[in-house]
Amino acid sequence: LYSGISKVCTQSQTLFGLGLAAFTGSTFLLFLKISIDESGRPFLGGLLRLLLAVRYRIDVNGLDNLELDKNKGTLFLPNHPALIDPVIVMSCLYRKFRPRPLSDKDQVNKPVIRQIMGLVKPITLPSPRKNGRRKAHEVKSALQQVTTQLKRGGDILLYPSGRLYRTHREKLSANSAVESIVK
Repeated sequence: LYSGISKVCTQSQTLFGLGLAAFTGSTFLLFLKISIDESGRPFLGGLLRLLLAVRYRIDVNGLDNLELDKNKGTLFLPNHPALIDPVIVMSCLYRKFRPRPLSDKDQVNKPVIRQIMGLVKPITLPSPRKNGRRKAHEVKSALQQVTTQLKRGGDILLYPSGRLYRTHREKLSANSAVESIVK
């Protein structure tokens, strides 16, 4: 689909159009105050995958082969090379799972994003890098929510490094969230 569009539009025009469509759709949902329940989420997931397909070729292998204990949650730990990764990963996982992402409170609390993220009910925590030890109790509380969710059979999406990586290797230095959760 992208290769067809790229013959008529430049990459920046295509991305602008997608951004405009996403913004218009989000605004439409906000102004109409539509409450999207479980029955509407597959439609939105399909729409998101369709929009992503305009720009990205996404291949998912083996997800349907996972044999998981329905009484225990699943902790998904993808890497994070680009800002679009959470959207792509969530769009792929949401067909079979309903993971709650562990998200930076400052990133999630922006206009429009806040309403969109409300659909997936993120567990938020303050950025330890930005807030230091001042917010350590909130970080511990968020990690406890993650642990509780997993024990109750809920799924969690957590990026172990907590940030984008800028080199060919992802640095996990001083990020002990996964260790705290699996103990």
